Amino acid sequence: MLRIACGSAPGRPATKAPTDTTTGPRQTRWNEIVQITHQRTRQADGNGVSVKAKVISCVSIAFVCMVIGFANQAAAGVLITAEEAKLPTNAMSRRGVFLGPTIEIISPRSDLGPLRSPIRLVLRFRSHGGAKVDLNTLSVTYLKKPTIDLSTRVAPFATAEGINMPDAEVPPGSHRLWVDIEDTNGEIGSVELTLQIAE
Repeated sequence: MLRIACGSAPGRPATKAPTDTTTGPRQTRWNEIVQITHQRTRQADGNGVSVKAKVISCVSIAFVCMVIGFANQAAAGVLITAEEAKLPTNAMSRRGVFLGPTIEIISPRSDLGPLRSPIRLVLRFRSHGGAKVDLNTLSVTYLKKPTIDLSTRVAPFATAEGINMPDAEVPPGSHRLWVDIEDTNGEIGSVELTLQIAE
């Protein structure tokens, strides 16, 4: 009996069936790429939220540091520098009657002797005759040659009630200051202040 074997003829390679591009390796790879892309997109979105949160956190920390820095500046400041203290002393003096605001020295007290820097500088303003203290006229002068205007250094600590500089940095030595302020009537009040700072 003649038997016919089904299959390829001897010596001829079998013919490959056409690849179904909808389910074959290319489509499988494409699906993998799409899936990976979606995963990375979701990951990017998640990282975006994380980065945003980190940025907000960093900004918040920076803001807090800035506020603390301003608070520290508001609590402490250089009143006189070492370079300024080396300048020759000015022996000029004042005489006369001042009808403007009274300037009372609260701190430092003269009876305490030399103090260590930083010191607490506290002055109190008291106006008279119904007039008010004009804070814009405040002047603080360091009696050196030439004289040095310290008004801008004191201004952040000054109000119409007086000056409160909790930690004024002053180099060792004896330092003479003039403090002047006017009232709304144009009358001047003045006081001389000597700071004795220990080594």
